[in-house]
Amino acid sequence: MPYPTTLYAEPTATRLLREALNALNEKKTLLYPTETVWGLGCAANDDAAVRRLYAIKERDSHKSMLILVCEGTAELLIDAVGDAKSRLLLRQQLLQQPRATTVVCPAGLGPVEWLTAHQQVSTLLPSEDGSIGIRVPHEGFLQRLLSAAGYPLVSSSANLSGRPSPTSRAKVSTEVLARTDYLLPPSIADEQQLPTPPPSRIVRLTAAGIEILRP
Repeated sequence: MPYPTTLYAEPTATRLLREALNALNEKKTLLYPTETVWGLGCAANDDAAVRRLYAIKERDSHKSMLILVCEGTAELLIDAVGDAKSRLLLRQQLLQQPRATTVVCPAGLGPVEWLTAHQQVSTLLPSEDGSIGIRVPHEGFLQRLLSAAGYPLVSSSANLSGRPSPTSRAKVSTEVLARTDYLLPPSIADEQQLPTPPPSRIVRLTAAGIEILRP
């Protein structure tokens, strides 16, 4: 059976969407399923929430975390790229890849500056070289959540730093569960015990093209 195109079925999805959105707007941390593993997230534009996420994971603050953006925001990020070839490449990687793909965007190319100028990301999120990892989820629930929020969502695997990433809700550690503010329930994939999809592809956008970091 293929991985479901939605994490939650209606009417449960609408209720969970409202609860998750309230949690994010209240600057709370969130445990949620992604298209690959279970993740920890928070409003990407709030310093305090991002600090709490690092504390939950016991992760060094100099290690960056990626963000999820809705398709509308992705279009704005693409438009912020000055070079036509780079715009095309970014569109292909963010919006047209069938598989979950994280694009590492360097400082100076456009998207990072747009996110900063529009106060969409905390100053704690870019890596030491100023780059930010960006992904557009193809799944409907996460797209609805991101569109309703109006800001990106931090996405980091729901594990303590250095431990395996949980591929199901049942594999999230008790430490992470106890420290996180709002916990989404098992997804359709968890309930049906479907195989875990492959991890996201990771590429870096450069002035010369695309550098593949993880195929």
